[in-house]
Amino acid sequence: MSELNVIFRPMLPKDAAAVEKLDLEILKTSVGKETLINELNHNPLAHYFVLEEQTGPDLIGHIGLWIDDKNAQILNFYVKPDFQGKGFGEMIIQNTIAYLRFHGCENVTLEVRPSNAKALALYGKHGFERVATRANYYDNGEDAILMLMKL
Repeated sequence: MSELNVIFRPMLPKDAAAVEKLDLEILKTSVGKETLINELNHNPLAHYFVLEEQTGPDLIGHIGLWIDDKNAQILNFYVKPDFQGKGFGEMIIQNTIAYLRFHGCENVTLEVRPSNAKALALYGKHGFERVATRANYYDNGEDAILMLMKL
């Protein structure tokens, strides 16, 4: 793990512009600042978190999920490229799994691109299993691998 001091915390409406910027930079798409704020303020299923540097306003990573009773779905998750491979993704996943267990979740699902080897390895390391493939799921025609973790 890097020596950088970081904080994993709930996303706030004031973070929406920074998350939108990171979405566009990393994912090349975003639901937009207004939708993120609406999710935070009005969707009881929505749970969004950020990982930020303790000494500054820079966001390092983000995870968004919905919790519906005992089931959770990870909607998006990333770490900025400059911070990948330094344990920050592990930190986000571990904190998220602890949060889901605390809230009584029994299952968590996500979709991931087959081409995203780093993410597949991280999810596999933490107990996610491949359960299905969704053909032509992404805009570029790439399939999605559906993964499930029983908590």
